[in-house]
Amino acid sequence: MPILALWGLIASLILLAITTTCKWVENAHALELSKKEADRLRTELTMLKETLKNETLRFSTEIDALNNSHNKEITNIKELHQREAEELKKEIANAAVCKTELEAKASGLEAKNADLKTEKTNLRADKTILKAENEQLSVQIQNLNKTLSGHGSPLEELKVNILKLLFKQDNLQTEQIAQSLNLELQVAKFHLEEMKADIGLIKRASISAPRVEHLTDGIIHHFDHVPVWTIGQKGRKYLIDNCEV
Repeated sequence: MPILALWGLIASLILLAITTTCKWVENAHALELSKKEADRLRTELTMLKETLKNETLRFSTEIDALNNSHNKEITNIKELHQREAEELKKEIANAAVCKTELEAKASGLEAKNADLKTEKTNLRADKTILKAENEQLSVQIQNLNKTLSGHGSPLEELKVNILKLLFKQDNLQTEQIAQSLNLELQVAKFHLEEMKADIGLIKRASISAPRVEHLTDGIIHHFDHVPVWTIGQKGRKYLIDNCEV
């Protein structure tokens, strides 16, 4: 019995040792796994720290770049606003000058307008006067037309002088009329032919002094027919109606 109990005790101790060893091995394995996991976590943590450091550096660089860009934009905007403010000041100054010039021009235009109104009033008065004068002239023209319609159209002074000459002495040749009035022969012919149609001068042939031709078998007398002018009834009426005789 004691031997069996001893072997039982030994077996129990062996089982306990085996169990303990197994647990220790398990614990050692678990510890090793924990250590490896801890190392892995440390490595990941280091990598995360490095990544975070790089990201932080990148973000910091980007922020610095954005700040620089923002500062440049602000500077440019300030300079732009300053230039615009200066230009606006110049425009305001120019506008003030233009306003002064426009006010001066407006004053000048007002003065011109007043002058034009005065001139318009004067022109209206002149128009009234001219209208009255025009009416008077119209009456005078109507009276003159009535006078002319009763006495015929007025003749040129030269033609009147020709009528007066023929009124005093009929049957004058063209050359005689030209000599009496100191006219060129062609001028006298022109006016006489015109008066023949207009005022009714009478042109007829008159026998002049004989022209003698001596031939071998005798003497031949030729008589030239020279045109002469005489005043007609229409011409006499014109002189009488216009008080020329």
